[in-house]
Amino acid sequence: EDTWKRIGRLLDQFSADECANYIANAGYAST
Repeated sequence: EDTWKRIGRLLDQFSADECANYIANAGYAST
C-alpha cells in the first residue's frame, strides 16, 4: 500500500504530456 502511494506521489511530479511522450518514445504508443 505504501509503495503505491509513493509511486502516485512520484507520478504527480510529471505532466500528462511528459508521460505521453515517454510512453510514445518507449514504443508503446498506438500508431
